[in-house]
Amino acid sequence: MKNGGMPSALLLPVITCAAVLLLSGIAKLRDPATVDTAFSSLGVPRAVDTRLVRRVFPWVEIALGAWLLLATGPALVVVALVTLALFVAYLVLVARAARRPEPVDCGCFGALGDSEVTTVTLWRNVALALAAALSVVAGLRGVGVISSVVEGGVLAWLAATALTVTVAVLATYRSAASTDLGDTDGASTTAGSV
Repeated sequence: MKNGGMPSALLLPVITCAAVLLLSGIAKLRDPATVDTAFSSLGVPRAVDTRLVRRVFPWVEIALGAWLLLATGPALVVVALVTLALFVAYLVLVARAARRPEPVDCGCFGALGDSEVTTVTLWRNVALALAAALSVVAGLRGVGVISSVVEGGVLAWLAATALTVTVAVLATYRSAASTDLGDTDGASTTAGSV
């Protein structure tokens, strides 16, 4: 731990990326059909759009998330670079999808949250790419989640917990429009409806 016992702020991006990858991978495992829909609707390049990649993909996200939490130094640099490449690829796919006139489902978090690609999805992916880039910096500076815990980074864990809860809320957020679409009894819950 650097700064006289104060945990590094660079822990937060690492933990954020790990939390997003773990949440996303687990959600996709719980609903594998969303991976198929996402690959199709986002226009994933044919070279990587195979049945094997679709089935292994959630496990890759989970492994990356776990590795981010466990790695330090050069190992963290490697996993953070892989995470950055993945998040930039997500950003490119989402940016392309956001420009389409028809709605596109990303299935980013399986059945959790609002899966329609919107401006919020685009900005979330920009923030995640930035968090991954800062994770590379964390690795270059020798910051690691496990090493900080061992050295007693309590404040970082409190802040990371708050950040993780925020990410979970944003990942599972459903807009009023998507909630109304799931309304099967014909009653609308939007303001101003009779």
